[in-house]
Amino acid sequence: MVAMVAARRNTKIKEFYDRLIQNGKKKMVAITAVMRKIITILNAQIRDYYKIKQMS
Repeated sequence: MVAMVAARRNTKIKEFYDRLIQNGKKKMVAITAVMRKIITILNAQIRDYYKIKQMS
C-alpha cells in the first residue's frame, strides 16, 4: 500500500513509476521497483542517523 500511495503522491517516486510504465514495465513490476526504492531510502536514512548519533 505504501508504494501505491507514494507512486501517486510523492513527485519523485511518481516520476520514477511513470518512467518505468512508459518503458514498458508491467504495473506490478513497477510497484515492486517503487517498494525497493523506498526501502533503500529508509535504510540510508537509518544508516545516516546512527552515524550522526555515534559521533555525538
